Amino acid sequence: MSETVYYDFNADLHSADNDRYYELIEQRKEALDTVAEAEQELAAANADLSQQGKIAGLDADTIEDLRQSLMDTARSGGEFIAAAEETTEVLSAQEEGAARAQDTISSYNDQLYDLCQAYDEARDSAYESIQSQYQLWDSVGEIEGDFCQPDRQ
Repeated sequence: MSETVYYDFNADLHSADNDRYYELIEQRKEALDTVAEAEQELAAANADLSQQGKIAGLDADTIEDLRQSLMDTARSGGEFIAAAEETTEVLSAQEEGAARAQDTISSYNDQLYDLCQAYDEARDSAYESIQSQYQLWDSVGEIEGDFCQPDRQ
């Protein structure tokens, strides 16, 4: 695997494998292209706003106020999107918490089932033990009856 050495923005020397390095270079190029396209669209929108404002008979200050209002609206939209993303993150965290709670409840259910099963086994053993004791007493009673009863002959 070949490596490429490069400097970051702080002039610190780093190395990376070439594939990852070229992937990052491509991502940077795409990001710069996106920024350039956005700047062109903004310039076109500003030019169109100025032209439409002149057609409508608006002065430069009014056109600038409109431009600032549009920029504020765009920022508000960005803030709205950020708030929606934060809400999604909070909901994801709540879903994760609910899943953990469900796992905990399932674990307690399993433990409770095991405990009930152990209780049933202990109860059955105790019942069998008591039955055995009664049988022994019955046997003792029979033996006692045989020895303690006088012969009737």
